Amino acid sequence: MKGYRPVVEIMFADFVGVCLEQIFNAIAKIPYMSGGRVRMPVVVKTAAGCIGAAAQHSQCLWATFAHLPGMRVVCPSSPYMAKGLMTASLRSDDPVIFIEHKAFMRRAASAFPNPEPVPVETYVLPLDEARIVRSGADVTVVAVSLQVNDSLCAATSLAGDGIDVEVIDIVSLKPFDRETVARSVAKTGRLLVVDEDYQSYGLSAEVLAQVAETVGPQAVRQYRRLAVPDIPVPAALTLEQAVIPSAQSIERAVRSMMEASGRNVVPRQGCFSFSALELVAADSPDSRPHEFHGTAAWPDAVAKATAILGSRGSAVKHVRQLGLRMAFCGVATDQSCSSD
Repeated sequence: MKGYRPVVEIMFADFVGVCLEQIFNAIAKIPYMSGGRVRMPVVVKTAAGCIGAAAQHSQCLWATFAHLPGMRVVCPSSPYMAKGLMTASLRSDDPVIFIEHKAFMRRAASAFPNPEPVPVETYVLPLDEARIVRSGADVTVVAVSLQVNDSLCAATSLAGDGIDVEVIDIVSLKPFDRETVARSVAKTGRLLVVDEDYQSYGLSAEVLAQVAETVGPQAVRQYRRLAVPDIPVPAALTLEQAVIPSAQSIERAVRSMMEASGRNVVPRQGCFSFSALELVAADSPDSRPHEFHGTAAWPDAVAKATAILGSRGSAVKHVRQLGLRMAFCGVATDQSCSSD
């Protein structure tokens, strides 16, 4: 390599097939075939993603690269991540496939959810670590690239209904940081994998398999994947939007998971409040419940009732909703439901 660290620019990942032999048979394999004597510090930079440009220009294909041994594959989800990962890629002695989303090229940094300032000075981010970009306790949503942003938007909306979503940015498809994802799933018990790439034989199945192998199938109470079906991406923008994951489809998937597990989830279309709470004190010898009545939103009601119980010198062991008063599209209804 004469000491060079080449950066190869392939405008769209859709057309990487014209040079795939040089990538996976040369760049990826020469270090192994030379017994480590010849390094390949090459960065292949390309863009992927669905942008309303039809079947040949709206693909991701990052799972194709990740399937081939001998290369690192990273996908930034923001300008801050892009700069730090590119710096690390340029310094790596391994070949790196650096895939940014096409939609990011025409998006201002301030338009990203939870925008992080991009320092002027040089900084380096690890090429093999996932990031927990939002902490939560109810369900783990794992995504990459643009879908990280959509997942954050969905999580914000779901939080208003008391659903606490943990969002993990995979960052590195190869190697995959299974430990970070596994710890999260062991905590929440639910896993949704969101992928803008094709579903079959792809990233979503690999994440599910590796997590199950790490934590055991019993630890995952629910799992689901949301990806592009096995069809060419349609040319019509409305049809493309129908087949790729979005903030709305992620939100629907999470709601469906919660409802399937017995959580009564009602989308916000008005205001709702809990008319009664049942709290069991940890030090209550007969587990006699304490009932509180009021008309506060769930988080505020629990906090208030917990504070009252705490003032009596007791700690909370269990909380259950006794009644739910909903103002739904101007029609008031009552119903019972339970919550962990």
